[in-house]
Amino acid sequence: MDDIVKFNAVESKIITIRGQQVILDHDVAELYGVETKRINEAVKNNPEKFPDGYIVHLSGKEHTKPVENFDRFIYWKNIK
Repeated sequence: MDDIVKFNAVESKIITIRGQQVILDHDVAELYGVETKRINEAVKNNPEKFPDGYIVHLSGKEHTKPVENFDRFIYWKNIK
């Protein structure tokens, strides 16, 4: 039972970007207990498993701003 991810753990990772609820690749990796590059490899190697619109690519500003702020949750609440 310890391997089950609690809903609260998933819900706390959800942010809104451009009006769409998403989980960043880093956070997906954390939930699965793998490196971020493994998540990105899975997406790249299995595109047929992800429906259109499932993957969101961040723009330069969207990508760098949370890194600069170190608090993406406060930032994303203000970007809407």
